[in-house]
Amino acid sequence: MSPERDEIGRGHELVRLIEQGKQQAAPGFLEVMFFAAKTVVASAGGSSRFSDDPVLVDFSTETRPFEVDSLHPIISQVVSGEESADKFQVFPILLDGTSVGFLIAESLGLLSALNQRLLSDIETTLLRSRHQKLLARTSSQLRYKTLEVESLIDIMSILDQSPSITSETYTTLLFTIISVLNASKGMILFRDPSSGVFSPISALNISEEEMPKGLFTSKRGLLKALTNDEYRHTGAIFGPEDGYSLLSSATENSIVCPIIDHDELVGCVIAIDKETRNGLMRFNIRDLRLCHSLTKKISLVHRNISLFDSLNKSSKLVDSIMSSVTTGLIKLNQLGEIEYLNSAAESILGVSQSEVRDQHYLMVFDQNNELISLLEDLETGPQQLFVENAMIIDRGGISRNVNMTFAPVYTESRHLDGFVISFEDLSALSKITATFKRYVSKDIVDTVLNDSESFEMGGKQQEVCILFSDLRGFTRMSEKMTPPQIVYVLNQYFEVMIDLVFQHGGVLDKIIGDELMVLYGVPSKSSCDIDNAIATSMKMFEVLEQLNQKIELEGFERLEMGIGINFGEVVSGNIGSTRQMNYTVIGDEVNLASRLCSNALAGELLISRSVYERMSCERSRFTEKTPIKVKGKSLPIDIWSCTQSQR
Repeated sequence: MSPERDEIGRGHELVRLIEQGKQQAAPGFLEVMFFAAKTVVASAGGSSRFSDDPVLVDFSTETRPFEVDSLHPIISQVVSGEESADKFQVFPILLDGTSVGFLIAESLGLLSALNQRLLSDIETTLLRSRHQKLLARTSSQLRYKTLEVESLIDIMSILDQSPSITSETYTTLLFTIISVLNASKGMILFRDPSSGVFSPISALNISEEEMPKGLFTSKRGLLKALTNDEYRHTGAIFGPEDGYSLLSSATENSIVCPIIDHDELVGCVIAIDKETRNGLMRFNIRDLRLCHSLTKKISLVHRNISLFDSLNKSSKLVDSIMSSVTTGLIKLNQLGEIEYLNSAAESILGVSQSEVRDQHYLMVFDQNNELISLLEDLETGPQQLFVENAMIIDRGGISRNVNMTFAPVYTESRHLDGFVISFEDLSALSKITATFKRYVSKDIVDTVLNDSESFEMGGKQQEVCILFSDLRGFTRMSEKMTPPQIVYVLNQYFEVMIDLVFQHGGVLDKIIGDELMVLYGVPSKSSCDIDNAIATSMKMFEVLEQLNQKIELEGFERLEMGIGINFGEVVSGNIGSTRQMNYTVIGDEVNLASRLCSNALAGELLISRSVYERMSCERSRFTEKTPIKVKGKSLPIDIWSCTQSQR
């Protein structure tokens, strides 16, 4: 059977119209050809009369009938050569005013009524075919949107009915997604917050042999691909050719949609191989959009749950902090009754919360007339009040010196809601001071404690010598060591180095990993600050060699160190917030000292011009090197070097 007869047999209206027209035109010649709107023509059944020949397209701008002879290129496309006619009429077939084909007939002077009707019927059929196609597409989109909405309702219903997200909940969610997508199998992976490893929390129709093996992180493979901007906001379709081991059970392809929480990948939904009545087929973009839409709801719920958990943890953390702070805290309500006191307050007052809660302060502080008098005055005139070095007597009759702070508490409507009283037990101050000096330089501690203005945030400009020292290759070494070994070696190193710093009048600013930042000239300045810094560095190299001999006998690798020293004007003082601050120095000269340390080789001391020109010790040990470019400086920096052979 010919293609045309086959199309007629299938009931294609366009071919039926053309065949009827040809029969009615017989024995005269009539033919129809199309060169545009291929999809519309095909849906109307005219595929066999479509031609991609550019000859036809060349005349696509013609919208009015025109006459041609038998030698015209259009005629050669449709006439077999046996036709005897010399002239032919070409009638453009229009769709929305644009020529998409031609009706070709023997030239009879005027368009016959039959041909005119045929031309009109063809154009009407094409128009109807296009509208039907648009209607079918709209209906398909509507069905898809309906499916999406229904699926979203199912997902939200599952999540709403679950008081917490369990593995059973995820299994139900996965079953819903797999069913909606007609997938043959699938799984949901989630990341362990502590290890960062992703593992299946739910799987459907995946055998034990097909389950992914090994450790999966977002640093490689499929999960790393999901962190790329290309996929993290839309998900992706992957085939076996992509070679991802997580998708090894797929025959056709897989949809993978990320579960995002606070812009981080915390999991993913995987749907594998779409099932149809004719077997497995590949997922398409529409399936991906549907899966991603459903997965976003899981991401949203996961984010809300993580926020709720975070709030609970924060609440517990606040309670833990309140119970562990050394300052005693008591909250009185507007009636003067105790609502809360922390562990430190219990210890200072010699009471327990169960004893005094809901008790009036007159009953609790019955042996402390001065405290009662202060509270009575505050009730009549609420204000913040600080009382220094006051004496109170606890329930056991023991006297304590304390600093007390009283602060009124107000409601949102600005009504007095009571007071918060804090007690600082001064008997522990000396112990705290001694402990503090183990973490911060003694000079800084003494300055902070003896100068009341030093508690204020801010700073002043002054000239300071800054020394940075850093171990070379310690990160690589630590990869071969256990955590206790790392701590042991660092403690051995810091023990001897920090002693040297203090012996030479240095101030230990901070320890940054295996790096030391040391200051000379703060809080008090000396004419020997630069020389002391140089002397410290020389001694540090000497002592490091002695330490290496010791740790090598213990089976550890040698430590190598580089040092950089700079001198210049910095801002020194308390940097931070009103709640927590550090006494430190900041400025361009500090950054330069750090850059010098970074550029120093193992066993090398690098100093700047400002240090070299001001040092009074022997300069012959230093060699001028090629100036270096450092970040933040437009011009190269002059440097001098002292290596092991020069010391």
